[in-house]
This record gives sequence, C-alpha cells and structure tokens, in this order.
Amino acid sequence: MAIVMKQQDRAEEAIEAIKSFRNQCSKQAQESLDNVLIDLYKKCGRVEEQIELLKQKLRMIYQGEAFNGKPTKTARSHGRKFQVTIKQETSRILGNLGWAYMQQGNYQAAEVVYHKAQTIDPDANKACNMCMCLIKQARYTEAQAVVDLVLQRKLLGSDEPKSINEPRNLSRNLKMQVIKYNTHILIKFFRVEN
Repeated sequence: MAIVMKQQDRAEEAIEAIKSFRNQCSKQAQESLDNVLIDLYKKCGRVEEQIELLKQKLRMIYQGEAFNGKPTKTARSHGRKFQVTIKQETSRILGNLGWAYMQQGNYQAAEVVYHKAQTIDPDANKACNMCMCLIKQARYTEAQAVVDLVLQRKLLGSDEPKSINEPRNLSRNLKMQVIKYNTHILIKFFRVEN
C-alpha cells in the first residue's frame, strides 16, 4: 500500500500509513518497512528522520539484531532475488547516511561515514559520492585520487554505465573547481601586491 502511495506522489501519506501499523509487524517486516520509510523520508526531504532511522538500522546491525541474527538475508530488487551479507548491508546503510549528511551540508560527517563504508565494502557509487563530498570541502587533490580509482575501474561497479559517466562528469567538474580556485588565489595575490 505504501509503495503504491509513493508511486502516486502521496509520500507523506505513505509515511503516516507505515508509522501507524509498523509496530504490529514482525521484526523482519519492520526491517523491510524501514527501508521503504528511508526512501519516503528522502523523497519528502525529511533528512533528520532519515538520518535517525539509518542510525537505528546501524545500531541493530551492531547489536546483532538485523537479519533476525543471521549473517545473510534474501533481498529483492527489480523482481530479482539475491543474497545480501551484513557487511554489504552495513556499507549500504553507511552510504545512505553519508548522502543524508551531504543533503544537510554536513560534509565532515558524510566523509567519515563514506570512508567507513568504503573500508567495509568499497564500490564505485560510494566512491563518486565521496568525491563530491571532498569537492564540497575544496579538497581537490584527494577528490581527484578517489575519482581516478573509479575511472581506472578498480572498484566494484566501475563497469556499470552510471559508474562510467558519473566519474567523467566529476573529473570535469573537479578541473573547473581547481581553475576557479586557482583564479581566486591569483586575484587575491594581485590585490595584495597592489
């Protein structure tokens, strides 16, 4: 029901619907509903609630409560079933938390969780997000090193179309940012000299 509401641009109603019956569901169903809630919060721009729910999911993992205490779970995406490990889920949640922090403009927190996510289960998508985070902090050399890993296809998912185009765009953006930064420094320098 909530997914249908989301598709009909009734995300706020879907959030309230899930909240009203979530506690009546099994823990396993609650985990699935929480994933839907996270997407709905993201769609509605409710970043604080998204962050809280992501942190709650991480606490469940660290306390051994996720996946009903099992090391893997069967997940579905686009009609296909596949196995997800706790390690992969932790990295995915950390990546989502990093993105939420980016939406808040909290780039330092985003960087910390992206780094942790990449340490656990590195992939091209999170690397591109880490690159954007570093660009926002004007740390261009580090950002270039991260985007180069993706461009050299050294990370999982680097061969996917999105992971080919995104790093190229980031690399172009990075070059423009460096030019702007260097121009700004030169202008300041010449103003001081005169």
